[in-house]
Amino acid sequence: VGLDPTQVTLLAKTPKWLRYDLPLEHIRRRQKPTCIGQKQVWFLLKLDSNDNDISLNSHHKVEFDDWKWVDYWRPVDEVINFKRDVYEDMLKALAPILFENEHIIPKKLSRPFQFSAIKL
Repeated sequence: VGLDPTQVTLLAKTPKWLRYDLPLEHIRRRQKPTCIGQKQVWFLLKLDSNDNDISLNSHHKVEFDDWKWVDYWRPVDEVINFKRDVYEDMLKALAPILFENEHIIPKKLSRPFQFSAIKL
């Protein structure tokens, strides 16, 4: 996103790979290699710079066209349904690091708490 390592502080990461499988209707079989899902490790970063230092077109292959600050739990509601469990697990794991002992996991996130983040 156009930031260099001096503009962020690495706070934590998920302790394991989080995975999702694509539903059959989302698999592009003609595309090579065929993607059937993803595995991801998520990182919690603190922005030590200004918002206007973020540049989404600083790379030749632009993946995002916009960004904004939102409520911490909002991504679970916004993400496509087959990625929802990964987002929920990631947010639950990182919340204790970000909010220390003040975090409250919304009741609508009913899946059991799976694991805790690794503080870095």
